[in-house]
Amino acid sequence: MTRIEKLQTIGPLALCLAVIGAEMAASALALRPSTEWLWYLNVNIFNMFQQTHYLITAFLGIDQPETVLIVLPIGLLAALGLIFKQRLLLALSTNFSFVYVGAVAYYWVLSGPMTPVASLSPSGLEFHASAAEPNLALLLGLAALTLISFLASHIFYIRKSRILS
Repeated sequence: MTRIEKLQTIGPLALCLAVIGAEMAASALALRPSTEWLWYLNVNIFNMFQQTHYLITAFLGIDQPETVLIVLPIGLLAALGLIFKQRLLLALSTNFSFVYVGAVAYYWVLSGPMTPVASLSPSGLEFHASAAEPNLALLLGLAALTLISFLASHIFYIRKSRILS
């Protein structure tokens, strides 16, 4: 595995692990609802995935749509790209993972800890990051890792196009 392939796998792998962790925490909480640390994980760490889950479930009407329709295909594309040495599949998984993390961030900010304020801004809402620091740390970590993968795939294709032309 080349260094560029290793960089490209970081983002999709981190995203898959984070979503699987969120799903496992939610399932464990359903089994043991009195466990305090599981509540902390669901409310403070994986809340952004929960908000995205609510939005996608309301739109599509199926259970666990982000896992089945988004994260599983991203992981499958990355795995197939590595197994069959298809750089396009790996690049697609890096791009999709970066876009999905951006969508999660967007939906989380829309539904996150906002309070009405007296403002001249059109929305009249202000985002309070201090109320969501664990979520923000996970989001920034995922954004950084998927951005590294995203940039690595683009750098590879830019170099490849310069060699060919």
